[in-house]
Amino acid sequence: MTSLSFQFTADTPDQTFQTWFVSDTRTLSGTVTADGGAAIGGAQLDLGILPVGGVDSTTSAPDGTYRFGPLAPRTYQVDATSPTGYLPAGPTTRTADLLDGDATGVDFAVAAAIYRAGGRVTAGGQGVADVEVNCYAADQSRVGTGRTDGSGNYLCPLLSPGDYHVVAVPQPGFVRIPDAPIEFTVVDTDISGLDFALVPGYPVTGMVVDAQGTPLPDVPVDLIDPTGGVFAYTTGPDGRFSFPEVIAGEYTIVVRPPDAAEIRVRVTIPVAGGQVPTIVVAPPVTPSSSTEPAASTPSSTTATPTTAPAPTTAPAPMTKALPTTAAPPDETSPPSYPTPTTRELAATGSHASELVPLAAVLLMSGAVLLLLAGRRPVRNSTATRRPAGSSRQPRRPGPTTR
Repeated sequence: MTSLSFQFTADTPDQTFQTWFVSDTRTLSGTVTADGGAAIGGAQLDLGILPVGGVDSTTSAPDGTYRFGPLAPRTYQVDATSPTGYLPAGPTTRTADLLDGDATGVDFAVAAAIYRAGGRVTAGGQGVADVEVNCYAADQSRVGTGRTDGSGNYLCPLLSPGDYHVVAVPQPGFVRIPDAPIEFTVVDTDISGLDFALVPGYPVTGMVVDAQGTPLPDVPVDLIDPTGGVFAYTTGPDGRFSFPEVIAGEYTIVVRPPDAAEIRVRVTIPVAGGQVPTIVVAPPVTPSSSTEPAASTPSSTTATPTTAPAPTTAPAPMTKALPTTAAPPDETSPPSYPTPTTRELAATGSHASELVPLAAVLLMSGAVLLLLAGRRPVRNSTATRRPAGSSRQPRRPGPTTR
């Protein structure tokens, strides 16, 4: 600048005009490099004033350097965009304070994007064309977007070493498997096998009402899949809930009313019309302080008392004949046999059917003893001593008849 002109217009005769010229300006500079310190030219650098916005832009020279200036003393922001074939290897935005002087060393790093990563999207084992696939860096910045070809194959743009994840956007009516993004790390080779499968998704809708049929809003409803995964929802003002795309299988719907017990309903997806039966929330049961049950109708019904069953009569104890001790028989009288008497046996706790064989043995033994006693009368081995002066004479043997 070689000249500068000013024009002033006075509103009153006593106005005074003063002019200052400031020659103190600042510069902002830095370098863009790749791994190993190699200079990278062609990177775009955008300069902005905080919080106003963009002021200027430039590109890095073949030696990787760039420069902004002259600039007024203040704080600036620089945004870097990697050239083709490279990806950021660090922060892409930096700030610089020029209040106290020039700013140097506002540098950026990039990495060569020379590796490929990709996979396939299928449905029923067949490739699906025209499915959108997005590739993201570790900082959630999207590094590329593509679509599958006629065979369902896709590729992310060239990548530099680092951590990434890829997401396929399912078409309407389908659910992506896996549901979560596929993460991968590029080290020094290409990445393949980042595959997705699309399966049909079915709607699941329902309604939550109270005992009077009034819809209940703001009730938490969970849909639990066979693996334990939970899909959360809250009923709307009309008491309805909806899960738009659910894979076929066995699920549990869990309703958690704030003032009632939790309700669990088993459902098999798909359901007819996508509509599950209305879920009725019963009011909580309030325990009564009275010991008498409340009558359900004005006219109460008297319950007939139940007669207690009569006690079972215990079986009569088994008896066994025990012989008594017999007095020595008179030798002139015919032999006598002991008269059997009856005694009770102590209760053994055994069942009657278990004693039948024992009773049979005892009866047979008694029969044998009676038979032997009939054939051989019992005699005393010692003579009977008679009292003195007895007139009875001893028996003499009679003649033997032949």
